[in-house]
Amino acid sequence: MSDNIIGYAVSQGVDVTDPAALDAFMTFYNNLPHDVRVEISDGEWRDDLDDEEWADEDWIDDDELEGAFPAFLGTPADDDALEAHLATVDEHAYFVDATLMQRADRVLRHIGEAHPFTEDEGLGGEATVSLMEQFGHATDDIATTWDAMPVSVLVAGLAGGGYLEVSGGEIRPAAMVAPWAWPDAPPEERTSAGRVLHATTLGAFLEETDEGSTALAPPFTAIALMTVCGPGGLHLPETVAEPDEFEPLRQNVRADLLVLEDVGIVERDGDVFTASPVLLTVLPAVLESVSGALPG
Repeated sequence: MSDNIIGYAVSQGVDVTDPAALDAFMTFYNNLPHDVRVEISDGEWRDDLDDEEWADEDWIDDDELEGAFPAFLGTPADDDALEAHLATVDEHAYFVDATLMQRADRVLRHIGEAHPFTEDEGLGGEATVSLMEQFGHATDDIATTWDAMPVSVLVAGLAGGGYLEVSGGEIRPAAMVAPWAWPDAPPEERTSAGRVLHATTLGAFLEETDEGSTALAPPFTAIALMTVCGPGGLHLPETVAEPDEFEPLRQNVRADLLVLEDVGIVERDGDVFTASPVLLTVLPAVLESVSGALPG
């Protein structure tokens, strides 16, 4: 995560090492108009700082910003370790069999040439329940697509990637950039579709919209994913022996990772969250869209 959002907070006098102050700032930030949030996350506010302000000795540098984040987010492995970890995985083999890809295949097959779709109900309760059963999830209290995040987030990701479009009360397959690549498609096409879908599905969950974000703690969950995709994953237990002031934020990040587990992007073994290192090829773009460029 860059210093664009946190750096802006510091420039406004916020002590980002104080959990209460950081929480208050994030509440303030999340309630700003969408275009203002985009300007801050893109770093456009820096244009208003003159050279003297940049040279101010009180300005916090990148190393200090990295140390300002809560420890529970973990420490991503260095570049060499990440590259070695990524080299252990066959990217095409992953995208052929990845949970999210298999579910996308099922959604597209269920939709067929077209399927009724409304703003209030999405695909409708019956279709959503059927898909949730195919995904292996419980189907209690599901009346619409919006009651089932594994379906709603995936549909949003497919639409974001240009593989679905909605018009005239129907949702149908599309090829706005490229057609969907089924498992028997040429390896490079399935791999490309996999990269796009994982990026757009993560984006659909994490990115801010006019209505807010689906995720509870988007910037912090995004940076946690860098550790989740690393060699050891991220240990994030449900409870800790000595909760600190960051506990509400920690719980929100954990809740977000549990949703991503349900969606089919993250895996969990007890309290350790992991994800394929293949996601490291798409995470930088996701992090850029959520909170600006990565530090470095």
